[in-house]
Amino acid sequence: MVEDRMNDKFTALQDAMESVIFERREEIEGLLIALLSRQHMLMIAPKGTAKSLLVRMLARSVKGAKYFEKLFTKFTLPDEVFGPVKLSALKEDRYERHIEGHLPDCHFAFIDEIWKANSSILNSLLTIINERIYHNNSHPIKVPLETLVGCSNELPEGDELEALYDRFLLKYVPNYIQETGNFVGMLKLQDDAFWNLPEITFDEVHKAQEAVDKIVIPEEVYLKLTEIRESLRAEGIQPSDRRYREALKCIKAHAFLKGRSEATLDDLQILIHILWDEPEHRNTVKKTVLYNINPYMEEADEIYDDIRSTWKEVEQMDSKSPDFMAKVSAVA
Repeated sequence: MVEDRMNDKFTALQDAMESVIFERREEIEGLLIALLSRQHMLMIAPKGTAKSLLVRMLARSVKGAKYFEKLFTKFTLPDEVFGPVKLSALKEDRYERHIEGHLPDCHFAFIDEIWKANSSILNSLLTIINERIYHNNSHPIKVPLETLVGCSNELPEGDELEALYDRFLLKYVPNYIQETGNFVGMLKLQDDAFWNLPEITFDEVHKAQEAVDKIVIPEEVYLKLTEIRESLRAEGIQPSDRRYREALKCIKAHAFLKGRSEATLDDLQILIHILWDEPEHRNTVKKTVLYNINPYMEEADEIYDDIRSTWKEVEQMDSKSPDFMAKVSAVA
């Protein structure tokens, strides 16, 4: 078990977020894993799916955290992202920015419509994401960024965006709330419900990250990873070696959240959100990962999907319809 139950505060935060953000269990878990492994996360989804709210809630829960949020457009200026140029520095022939309150000065960041920015912004963003470094007046500055969440309702187009896209290790495709009960529950929530969260200190965050680094990955997990890799290659899906290596950090973080000091095959489930690039590959990756972990897990997932589909049909039917009871019996 994780020493001194260090994961308790993070699981408490996860439970608190799930209690008010419906049908976002995977995304909330992914956000915490991104924090614990110091990785970055991408959500491909339409507007109004609580993407920014998730990141704000996480940032609000970490005491003293600085948060940066920006909607990118083709007209977004570097000054808006990295800070305005210091006029006093210009007088001394130095091109230096006031970074305070901007991306290089923050711990958590949410960037909406991330692919719409110009190349100048995206190139600096890549360095910040990849190296946690910002070059201010050609001087490298270490940024305090813990994790950045990028969002868009489309995939990037053009080779120049591939490098940035690849740096988002965790990828999710949230949808609008599906279940009627959850939709009604969302409508009834008071605005302040989103901010009654457990508080975590940066000291606790950093100690948890250190604990994640120490999680043991046994030989059977490495062997299963090779089997998943071969299965995906047979399907024409071949993630980079770098991605598999970085994925180990998320596997460890998943084990930490579950209170384990050693990873198990169950922790490989996080690979569902790591090993795809094209959305059409998501289902294949999910089935492949689940089958390799446990064939019955894949079958259970298919049964669950069938039940949800049938229940949605039941919700839309007239209770007096002759087919209504048949559908209810099918769900039961």
